[in-house]
Amino acid sequence: MTGALVSGPPLATGEARAAATGEAPASPGPPAASLEQNETPPAGEQEAQGEKPASGGAHWEVGIGLSVISYPDYVGSDQRQTWPLPFPYVVYESQRVKVEQGTVTGALPLTDRLRFDLSAGGALPVESDKNHARRGMDDLDATGEIGPSLKYDFYRAESGRHTVTGELPLRATIGVAFDDIRYVGLISTPNIEYRYEQEVDDGRWNVRLSTGPMLTDGRYNNYFYGVPTRDVLPDRPAYNADGGYGGWRTSAGFSRRWNDYWFGAFVRYINLDGAVFENSPLVRTRTYLIGGLGVAWIFAHSDDD
Repeated sequence: MTGALVSGPPLATGEARAAATGEAPASPGPPAASLEQNETPPAGEQEAQGEKPASGGAHWEVGIGLSVISYPDYVGSDQRQTWPLPFPYVVYESQRVKVEQGTVTGALPLTDRLRFDLSAGGALPVESDKNHARRGMDDLDATGEIGPSLKYDFYRAESGRHTVTGELPLRATIGVAFDDIRYVGLISTPNIEYRYEQEVDDGRWNVRLSTGPMLTDGRYNNYFYGVPTRDVLPDRPAYNADGGYGGWRTSAGFSRRWNDYWFGAFVRYINLDGAVFENSPLVRTRTYLIGGLGVAWIFAHSDDD
């Protein structure tokens, strides 16, 4: 599964993982704290950095970590937050399936290069009374995202160190509150990713770079950027958002695994110029920057068996 954070503001949960995994959060969703993921705040999309599974066997790792992320309240907000977030570090790798960084790889291989994976992400809630643009409006609930992702490896070096992959994810977003669960909309973040991995004596280096557009439907955009008549103010006119282009996202991240410890960091930039909702009164800035880092201790792995 890929975290968080697809088209739309990134998710805090996903971003935390991004920091934790060295991958820029996976899923955009307006609560700016998303960990694409992918998509991804540091909280923990973990990445398998231990030994590869032996033939017929599987490799797993379990740990716990702490990440810190700095992010706007939502994509388009001019107010920021910084949070420390604990996260679980979990890795599983068999001959056919690999679970890392919130991504299930090889879930449904179609060819040697083409496959369907499972993508997931999430975002932290936003208290509207603490955000000037949203004052008096309903709070934004925590959201979860899940859906299929079609991936194609355009390039794979024989050494396995360099990979260029195209991804086309589609996620359904659900808002979750204590007393309510509701469908929010659809989000997609097609992207091209370059990945470099280097095995070293005491672990592994991992570097990722990705870029691509964010696409969301009208229901999703209205959840984050719509202004109903009841919430109109002199400086906040009514607004109904259409679906379509939601901005351009560029992410970078790296991680280093050594012995029983792991460290990762990421940064993600989103430009909202040309987004279908850019004229919403809730969009106070058209640039978005989120970053974070995380560290984890791996206290158990399959090699202990």
